[in-house]
Amino acid sequence: MSEEANTSTDKEPHAGGRPEFEITQEVINQAELLASQGLTQNQIALALGMGESTLYEKKAKFPEFAEAIKAGKAKGVAMVAEKLMEKAMAMDTTSILFYLKCQGGWRDSPEPTYSDSGTLNIRIHGGPDSDIKVEPKA
Repeated sequence: MSEEANTSTDKEPHAGGRPEFEITQEVINQAELLASQGLTQNQIALALGMGESTLYEKKAKFPEFAEAIKAGKAKGVAMVAEKLMEKAMAMDTTSILFYLKCQGGWRDSPEPTYSDSGTLNIRIHGGPDSDIKVEPKA
């Protein structure tokens, strides 16, 4: 943590009249947690008790604060991606399609069809190997 993050606890008013918002290790940890839960920059600022412009100022002044928010966001995305992948690997059709649309560049196409045996047929625009079939779970 930078020297500036260890400033005194006396919160002197600055030009705007409000006390200076101090970036402590506790604030950094809280910001990372909030970011990992998917909050926006504005929501993180409000949850920490500051305005969004103050959040951006503090991120510029305290690199460890900015990095904590980036790391938190990455952790949250990783957690959700892991759960999505678990569902997709369990052959959850909705999860498979969501993943492929977001990560595989797939787009909506006509409604899927089902064969008499219960196989799901999905036509994906993109080439000769663009049809997929999903067998029903046993």
